[in-house]
Amino acid sequence: MKAFLQFLQRAFKYFRNTKRVWRRPSRASLLIIDRGTASPLDEMFAHHNPHIMEIRGESVNMFALLRALPKIHLGAVAYLEAYIDFVKPKLILSRTDNNHTLWQLKRRPNVTYKVALIQNGWRLTVDFEIPALLSSTSSCGDWEIDRLFAFGSAWATQIPKHVRLKAELNGSSKANEFLFSRESERSGVGFISSYRPTIGKSQNYLDVSVHYQYLDRKVADVRRDLIIVANTKKSESEWAELNYYSESFVKSKWTLSSRDFSSSSYQKLQNVECVIVESSSLG
Repeated sequence: MKAFLQFLQRAFKYFRNTKRVWRRPSRASLLIIDRGTASPLDEMFAHHNPHIMEIRGESVNMFALLRALPKIHLGAVAYLEAYIDFVKPKLILSRTDNNHTLWQLKRRPNVTYKVALIQNGWRLTVDFEIPALLSSTSSCGDWEIDRLFAFGSAWATQIPKHVRLKAELNGSSKANEFLFSRESERSGVGFISSYRPTIGKSQNYLDVSVHYQYLDRKVADVRRDLIIVANTKKSESEWAELNYYSESFVKSKWTLSSRDFSSSSYQKLQNVECVIVESSSLG
């Protein structure tokens, strides 16, 4: 009873400003989890009429929530499983690959659906991104998915061996949407910044300033413009990202392009001659 009351209290706090849906989730062969990262999957697979599940508090399905009550000790997994049981999908896709809850959707024996997670951005180490995976098992059982579609091997090979999955290295699903200019129309060098304002300088750069200085000299030598695609907006903290790169890039002609929307980096790279990335996991 105590656990039940605690569950109701947490649910009330989380869902008090959330839209309550009083109809059963519709059935679909394809379930895309997380509307916030559904693009471009929803467009790529529109012909399959996918069902898109909201998990960021936009809405809560009351039928799924009530069905989850007997398994409240499982937390969010209980709600996800209840929702899935209404939809009855053959395949579950999600680009929210750093949510450890989604790595538990195969815990029940004899489930028939497949689960595929798609890397949705540059990743640091597993202990920073999904520390829960470091434990050999979760509170709900083993970690298991069918496929992890990763940008490159740098991220896929970090996943602990006790996690059951098959990795596919296929680059970025977002980048694959963009058409690049003809070779004769391209100019300059593009560099993708992996700066993160929420972590310390030593974690961000791992003493790579010497590499930035080398890149600065080489770009200057070949007389090319350098476009650094920022990971932050120009308005953030007086643009600390700009201040950092100003310390290393002093010889070349360069600009820092603000990340004003999610696809800014891809659009800025459409007209460059080559792209340089600091981490191979960027694809």
